[in-house]
Order: sequence, then C-alpha cells, then structure tokens
Amino acid sequence: KPTRDTRSGEEVLSREKKSKDDAEFVKFASYPAHPVNTPEDVMKLIESYKPDILAMDESQFFDHSFVALIQELLANREYEQLTIMISGLDMSSEGDPIGPMPQFMAMAHEVVKLRAVCFKCKKWPPTAEMSYYKGENKKGVILIGNNELYEARCRACWHRSPDQPGQSP
Repeated sequence: KPTRDTRSGEEVLSREKKSKDDAEFVKFASYPAHPVNTPEDVMKLIESYKPDILAMDESQFFDHSFVALIQELLANREYEQLTIMISGLDMSSEGDPIGPMPQFMAMAHEVVKLRAVCFKCKKWPPTAEMSYYKGENKKGVILIGNNELYEARCRACWHRSPDQPGQSP
C-alpha cells in the first residue's frame, strides 16, 4: 500500500458495518501490508519474498511510475506466474479518473467494480459507485480520509446538493 496512506498502520483492513443502519464500522479481517513509496520498493519485496500474488491496495494514491512497474512485471517471463491484483478507486470525488487507475484497468485481464450502499438513499442491492466529499472545496487535491471526509453515494445522490436530499440541483 502507498506509504502516504497511514489510516490503518501496516495492515490492510476489511471493514463492515455493525448493522445496515449503523454508521460504525467494525474490523473483521486484516492482512499484513508493506507500505511502499517507489516501484523499487515493490521490486525489493518481490525479490525478497518471491510471492505468488502481488496485491496493491489503495492504488489510486500511487504515482504514475507504478504503471511502468506493472508493465515490466507483465512483460517479464520470470514473473508470468505472478498474479497481480490491484484495488482502488477509479474516480475522484469530482468524478474524474484518479491516479494511475485508468492505466491499471486498461492492462487488466479482468476488472471487477464493486459498489457500496449509498449513504443517502441506502438502496439495496448496493448502488454507490461514487465518492462524495463532505468538506469545503478542496480544489482538486486528493485528501486521504475515511467517513469523516468521504461517503459512498449512488450516481443520483452524488449529483444532489447535501442540504436537499432527494432533490436534484
């Protein structure tokens, strides 16, 4: 995971709500993670551990130099048995492609897009595919934060103004 993402220490957390209507999340699984800053950091880990799987979490926060790393791994026969899994948001809270995710998705053999339950309309099955920034205008800066800064929204609720739920702007 990116070094600058310090929200969960040196682990990757899986979280779920206590109940459908509860705002609190509980940790139900965690996995060791190696914070990395550069593609060279990743290569050192691969050479040291010789993994079968390379999993990169919160990949929207990596810089574009990681695209070349993935291209190199995919082109190198030495790593043809290495399974690469990349997770992250594909759009910013403004609805724009974010970080290297478009390039990662273009190189993927398979893309799976998951959805969350919308924080506003709470429709089931999950319809939220957008991140909604709850603070003041951040002027294109990507801030790292959890529920205090962002919430999952379906596309319809993402377009609505925060003080008029159910109304289009």
